[in-house]
Amino acid sequence: MKNKRAISLCMLLFSLFNFTACEKTENAEVKVDLFDNEKALNISKDYLFNIKNGNIDGANKLCTDELLKGNVNIGEGISKISSFDKEKSIEGNNFAYYIYNIIRTSSTEPKSDLESLTIKVEKIEDQYLINGVKSQSKKELFVDGKYLRILEEEGSNSNLVMSLNSVPKDTYVSENDIMLYKAKVPNEAFGKVGLSFTGKKVAISTKGQEQVYICVANIEDSITTFVGDNSAASDGNGENTMSQLEELFEKPIAKKIVSLDLLKDCQINNFIFSKKEDSLAVAYSKGNGVRRVNIYNANEGDIISKAINEEFNEAVALPSVTTIGESAFSGCSFKSVTIPANTYAVFTSKGKMPDAFIDTYNRIVTEFFPQSSKYEYAENIEFEVYSSADTQNPNYECEIWIAVKEKAE
Repeated sequence: MKNKRAISLCMLLFSLFNFTACEKTENAEVKVDLFDNEKALNISKDYLFNIKNGNIDGANKLCTDELLKGNVNIGEGISKISSFDKEKSIEGNNFAYYIYNIIRTSSTEPKSDLESLTIKVEKIEDQYLINGVKSQSKKELFVDGKYLRILEEEGSNSNLVMSLNSVPKDTYVSENDIMLYKAKVPNEAFGKVGLSFTGKKVAISTKGQEQVYICVANIEDSITTFVGDNSAASDGNGENTMSQLEELFEKPIAKKIVSLDLLKDCQINNFIFSKKEDSLAVAYSKGNGVRRVNIYNANEGDIISKAINEEFNEAVALPSVTTIGESAFSGCSFKSVTIPANTYAVFTSKGKMPDAFIDTYNRIVTEFFPQSSKYEYAENIEFEVYSSADTQNPNYECEIWIAVKEKAE
């Protein structure tokens, strides 16, 4: 009897030990592998940066083979992504959707498109890959003769934003610190145009023989309206059609025009609005090939930053240089600049110039300074450090040095 009790006790202890050991083993093998939203978000951003900078191969490497098989070519066509901003994200167990507002511009005509682009990033084993890219048109800004028009839905009628006749007749020039007189505004044709991320503001340029005028138009969402009586019938030759009359009597939806500047001997390369749409970066090229950037207050029209333009002469940019060395600078005229001691914030832009520079500089003005609790902009020399002359490399890096000072308590 005692032996039976001893055996029963041993079996009970063995079962208890075995159960405990198994439980510990199972607990030790439990592995939590959560979806990394930040990593997936960076994949979607890297994809857009690669497309924007023309690095299609780099963008393809972030996609699944399944997605690539369904596309003949993942490219941009005649329209190029000039800027983008994340609107929202939707996260699942092992995937996430990132929805961006995309601004596209054309290099062949005055045109700007606002699109909603959805990127699906999936976690496949240990990799985060893009397995879906879908785009939906929201607004299209285009020029039709002497009229600037906007199309808000595919298949719908376009609205008149403004005509060349409604451009201001004269404006002040930012080069003049004292606004004593105005200069005549050129209105021979529309030049570069650009939409904001909401489509409620439009950057516009008009051009003449030697000057380019730039402004911002605030537009209202409304259906096409007409002024006056548009009931006239067409004549026997059909010359006065209803469409011509509608164009004549149509009311522009631009409710306010803010003049920014009048630039001489230059070509506008790009317009980029800040996320809050309160500032506008204007990238342009001078007649001699020098590329520059101005940042304007989109609400008031005054220039926010032109320190680079004021402090350095034309030799600051050398677009024709292909090698770095003594011989590369022969024949160039330089200006010696003494930089006073100051605290500098250093920012690195990555990508093709000048687009990468514009994006970075715009974020400095519209994100870093407004959000910084410690530093504010200091009135001092700004300068850039270029790693080489290969400025069209998709991975090109440039440093932007901005003078800062601590905010007063």
